[in-house]
Amino acid sequence: MEFTDEKVLHRSEHGEIALVTDENGNEYVRKTGKFSAEALSAISKIDSPYIAKIESYSESQVIMEYISGKPLSEISIPQEQLFEVICEICKGLAALHSAGVIHRDIKPSNIMLSNDGHIRIIDFDAARIKKPDADKDTSFIGTDGFAPPEQYGFTQTDERSDIYALGVTIKLLLRDKYESSKFRKVAEKCMRFDPDKRYKSVDQVEIALKFRKHRTAIIVCCAAVFGAGVFVGTLIPLNNTKSISVSEPVINIIEITTSASTDISKVPATQISEIIATTTTSDDGTTNDELYSESSTAQISNIEQPETADTTTLLSTSETITASETTTTTFQPKTVSESLITEENVVIDLPFVPGGFPELPEGISSFDDKNHVKKVIWEKLDKDTAYDLAESITAWLGESTLIEDNFTRLGRTVQWKCTDPALYNGYISMVYVEDTEKNSMFPQCQLSFSEIEAG
Repeated sequence: MEFTDEKVLHRSEHGEIALVTDENGNEYVRKTGKFSAEALSAISKIDSPYIAKIESYSESQVIMEYISGKPLSEISIPQEQLFEVICEICKGLAALHSAGVIHRDIKPSNIMLSNDGHIRIIDFDAARIKKPDADKDTSFIGTDGFAPPEQYGFTQTDERSDIYALGVTIKLLLRDKYESSKFRKVAEKCMRFDPDKRYKSVDQVEIALKFRKHRTAIIVCCAAVFGAGVFVGTLIPLNNTKSISVSEPVINIIEITTSASTDISKVPATQISEIIATTTTSDDGTTNDELYSESSTAQISNIEQPETADTTTLLSTSETITASETTTTTFQPKTVSESLITEENVVIDLPFVPGGFPELPEGISSFDDKNHVKKVIWEKLDKDTAYDLAESITAWLGESTLIEDNFTRLGRTVQWKCTDPALYNGYISMVYVEDTEKNSMFPQCQLSFSEIEAG
């Protein structure tokens, strides 16, 4: 197909964006630059009303449909429309991820609100095909403030990288309503430093959003069913009494209390339980995110006195779990290698931390010792404390290390290679994300240990 240039819309050192027309006068946008033809090929096959359609492509040029409308960065969306807009973004991302594509540059300026009232995801400069076997991305492509820590070359990006950017986008779209919004906790979970702590898919994000929107009706109906079960139970002779499961009809309850367009009723009960567990908060802002584990068989049951929609009694395993049961007595650790105290005051063991290693700051939010690279993560660590930790590690290693220290607009990354096996035989690295309104919801830091195997 032949295209005729009409006018240049934007020009920069990275390329040019122009309005072009075909022989029938239909308008398209042509963008020049450097693209992944593999990713564009996959995107061109996607049939989704929330993804800009690609007409033709190469590694240096892409021509896509012209969308009449404005990017979300240039408009203020009414609160009553915001929920549908965010859900449409989730659906668009789900279509990309189903095709094996990671967008890697989700932000308000790359999402158009067309004149028909629906969104279109555009700008596939940074898009790439997911490569599960790769250790990390070959280069950084994206936007500071929206790109997750792993996109800076620390680990491999996947669907959860787009989920991080989605969380930042939700936060920006909420504007001054963010702190009081019912969707704030969903955005915060999206923006977790550790990818394993985020939602596993955008489908889960959408379910969480719908639960937050309809949770009052859901909880009231669950309570009503529970009360009805108790009443019926009193009418059955004791010798014929059978246990009545409250968790079984939950799916139907959700179906009748949400809008007709809500497909949450098709989700398995166990997944609904997980979403409820990870989006329920108390009045003081605390969450029960950490009460849920994948190994549990959590069901929605044991609902008692639903005074508010934010109740911690929605989650249960074999018995009801409450937030008070998760606290333990705090005590000072003897050495850094024996035990440390997390921000929830739960004592943990970090045997992979070398003996004599500098004392780690308190407030550890999570750690991972299952893989070759061991990780310690803080989700609330101020800049001075993080930088002091970096200096302490450098001093501890002395001259036996090769240091790579990079400062970026996002924060700082440091890597050490210990050449003295008596101290540690391997690599140590630290990534710190700055705490700014633009970049993240709070300071975040990750310390990693990668031991070189003998032989």
